[in-house]
Amino acid sequence: MPEQEPNNRYESSPQVEKQERKEELPEKERVSPEKEKTERQQKDRFLDNERERALLEKEENKKKEVQKKVDNLIDLAKEEGVFEADKAARKESAHVLDLFHDTLVKKIKEEGEESFEI
Repeated sequence: MPEQEPNNRYESSPQVEKQERKEELPEKERVSPEKEKTERQQKDRFLDNERERALLEKEENKKKEVQKKVDNLIDLAKEEGVFEADKAARKESAHVLDLFHDTLVKKIKEEGEESFEI
């Protein structure tokens, strides 16, 4: 099979590139396939950990956002009444509505009905 000639003087043939790569790394500095595989696995694990960390951070931010909405609804219940707060909570997600109801019942038991407008 004839050796491929480069298309122009700035390109090199695949055979020349292979030879150059071999010359770049002496035998002692070459990485064994097993070590290369291990390093790749470690890098993959690191990336997986980073993705997991990002997902956990996103989830934590979502929880804080939901809790802030619930706290605002509880304040609204104290200021303008339970019915107004419930009306506002129904415009939010079902999760926020459920947490609002749970928190409202807990707060009423702790602080008494007098703390909330009806």
